[in-house]
Amino acid sequence: MVPVIPPSGAPPTPAREATMDGRQPEHTPRRPDWVCRDCGEPWPCPTRRDMLLDEMRVNPLAVVLYLAACFEEASSSLDDPTGDAVYSRMFGWIGDRGSR
Repeated sequence: MVPVIPPSGAPPTPAREATMDGRQPEHTPRRPDWVCRDCGEPWPCPTRRDMLLDEMRVNPLAVVLYLAACFEEASSSLDDPTGDAVYSRMFGWIGDRGSR
């Protein structure tokens, strides 16, 4: 699944994410605590990570832009003064699992 980019050309944001038929996709973040709506694990949960890795193989730029938007929003919502924990949560798993 590719995050939907609005017609204005603005980068995708978590609030704009939807499937092509308009349904809410699975394993989306619940705000402001950034846990998965489906499984309750810290977002991105393992299932969503797998989904993002699959999409990264097809459209890496869209995934990176999506995660960057999520990082920006989560950084302002979560108590992480330096942003290190949020960065690790959003991007730290990619290198470990990217060779799957």
